[in-house]
Amino acid sequence: MVRAWRWGPVGRWAGGLFGLTALLAVAGLVPRLAAGEEPAWSSVGSSLLLPLAAAAAGALIIARKPGHVVGPLLAASGLSIALGDAAEAYARVHPSALTGWLGSWVSSAGTGLLLFPLLFVPDGRLPSRRWRPFLIGAGGFFSALTVAAAITPGPLRAAPALPNPFGVSALAGPIGGVRAAEPVVMGVMVVVMAAAVLLRHRRAAPEQRRQLEWLVASALLFITVILVNVVAGALGVTLPGLVSDGLFLMAVIGFPVALGVAILRHRLLDIDAVLGPALAYGAVSVVLTGLYLAVVTYLGGLAVSPASLVAAALVAVVFAPLRDRLQAVVDRFLHGEREPYRLLVELGQRLDALVEPDAVPGTVAQSVAETLRLPGAQVVIEARDGSVLRIACHGRLESDPVSLPLQHHGERVGRLDVSRRAPGEEFTRRELRLLAGLAQQIAVAASVVRLTDELRASRERLVVSREEERRRLRRDLHDGVGPRLAALSMRLESGKAGLADRPDLAAWADELGGYVRGTMDDLRRAVRGLRPPSLDELGLLGALEEMCARHDIVALHLPETLPPLSAAVEVAAYRILDEAVTNVMRHAHARRCDVSVTMDEDLVVEVADDGGGFAGRRAGVGMQSMRERAEELGGRLTVETSSTGTKIMAVLPMGGRRYVS
Repeated sequence: MVRAWRWGPVGRWAGGLFGLTALLAVAGLVPRLAAGEEPAWSSVGSSLLLPLAAAAAGALIIARKPGHVVGPLLAASGLSIALGDAAEAYARVHPSALTGWLGSWVSSAGTGLLLFPLLFVPDGRLPSRRWRPFLIGAGGFFSALTVAAAITPGPLRAAPALPNPFGVSALAGPIGGVRAAEPVVMGVMVVVMAAAVLLRHRRAAPEQRRQLEWLVASALLFITVILVNVVAGALGVTLPGLVSDGLFLMAVIGFPVALGVAILRHRLLDIDAVLGPALAYGAVSVVLTGLYLAVVTYLGGLAVSPASLVAAALVAVVFAPLRDRLQAVVDRFLHGEREPYRLLVELGQRLDALVEPDAVPGTVAQSVAETLRLPGAQVVIEARDGSVLRIACHGRLESDPVSLPLQHHGERVGRLDVSRRAPGEEFTRRELRLLAGLAQQIAVAASVVRLTDELRASRERLVVSREEERRRLRRDLHDGVGPRLAALSMRLESGKAGLADRPDLAAWADELGGYVRGTMDDLRRAVRGLRPPSLDELGLLGALEEMCARHDIVALHLPETLPPLSAAVEVAAYRILDEAVTNVMRHAHARRCDVSVTMDEDLVVEVADDGGGFAGRRAGVGMQSMRERAEELGGRLTVETSSTGTKIMAVLPMGGRRYVS
């Protein structure tokens, strides 16, 4: 399937520029093949693949970012290399002053132009204003070198039998000086421009750094190839032709290919939306051109002949299936897996591997974005009243995403938001059908997650109600039943004084008083079991101060005040800290223990010690109890332990549950 793309005037001009470059690059090989030569891979790389790669990247950048300086530089480089090589090839077969002159300097100028994009990637600007003098100096020397190559007097390099028609003998001295300085100055330029890329990489944001890593890799590859050849020459070792040509081929096309890969994989310059058709048709063009030349060369002659007709017929037969096959490969690389069955199977496998329902929305968003090669995807799960229950986003979500409702059994459970691959680019009908099918499957998982959340919320309400009821019951027992029993005990004690002459009644009153005192003790134990008394007497902060004051090594860090807390949160915070401090005192062998309470949207309690930790040992009942107390309120407990200490942190939500990832 070919994705529709509308080329504007600039895009059509850029496409024509690439077509001209491709025509010149192929034309440069025709005279060699006609003369019976077998070009080496290094020659094919520098004469065909390098200009095509540079021109393709340049044309695409021009089409999508007309003001970006890298596009014209790459396009001009590719066109110059192709023009110079074609002129040189024809000058060797049919010597002429014009083709010989063009072949002697144009391709070298194009190769030099390839260096300058290093200063401008990825955003089209210099690293800073301080680089302007270097750019002016490098551009000036490069211009002088190009002019010097064009007006050097004497025989033409491409046609030694002919003199340079534009040679200036009077400037032979300055020209010789410029050309003698070329190796040193160009070497310095390469090093400085590579340093510019490394400097950008060091200062760049993570996404831009991943983009620049491809350019860094291509620069390292180029340097490695140079070092291999230098070392081989110093040792007097002759590399095999295949190895030497292969290394040279990788070196010369490394930068354009690295830029293309950065565009494809990291959306550099926002132009990857047009790469699919361009790559597919570019690959078809290269394959069919090679097939045509191979058939014609093998069957004989490049003139109009039966061989040409056979080649043309073979190309026509191969074109359609080859285009479809290459387009499918390119689409899968650029836009990900589009086969519904494979995509659904992969999504099912990812969900099947999950243990916690909390991870479902994030896994779904990641799976959709990565599998379809989208900039970002977001799964929103809604409560029954329409409020947002969970949000999980993967990647970068644009301001105007494509939204698909998630419905299960006719009830809306959320939505799936996906970013377009490029601004203004719409999904095809097939992709929209695929996304709709995905939304149906995702809705099932979203419904399960919502039911799980509702169950948790119900449990949390039960816990809160239970603790509130315990607080009320403790208050009633402490303030009502307790004082009445105490008054009854006092009445019995005072009544015994009037029963001195009735020892039987005095004994009965004494026994009854014992029962009352025993009941009071039982009541006190029951009240303490319902809720720590210090919480009602001192509040959470005061209760924690009282608890920590019993231990010399404990340092307490508390806020000045806390907002009103539910009974469940107070009890959970107190019990978790009490259990954690008790564990430190019993098992950690610590010299210091820090207890802290902080308040933001949630209540966060933390205990940290400098003991020996408990890595490798199984967590006990106390640790499990702390975790359950946090989770039954919708919170979480995290434990970090090592040989230098342990940190336990509990986060207790104050309001509704929030799930944003």
